[in-house]
Amino acid sequence: MWRDWAIAYRVILDGEELGRVRDGQTVECNVTPGPHVLRIKLGWSGSRELRFGLRDRETAQFACRPSVQMFTTPMGMIARDRWVELEHVVSA
Repeated sequence: MWRDWAIAYRVILDGEELGRVRDGQTVECNVTPGPHVLRIKLGWSGSRELRFGLRDRETAQFACRPSVQMFTTPMGMIARDRWVELEHVVSA
């Protein structure tokens, strides 16, 4: 989406910044098995926290994009954790 095309999103896993991504980019990392919390931050805003768990040797993929809620609901314009949509991508 055009809205954030020039902005780098901060990828936060368990409170630590893993890196930054722009449109079309990815971040890869190795993490320990167990529960984790993923979030995207962008200045004062970002995504909601996404909680997930990993087993030994398991991989997970996530995708983020600018939220359309900011244009469709009044809450979307002021909610700090609704600026970016973050989702777990399930491979077939």
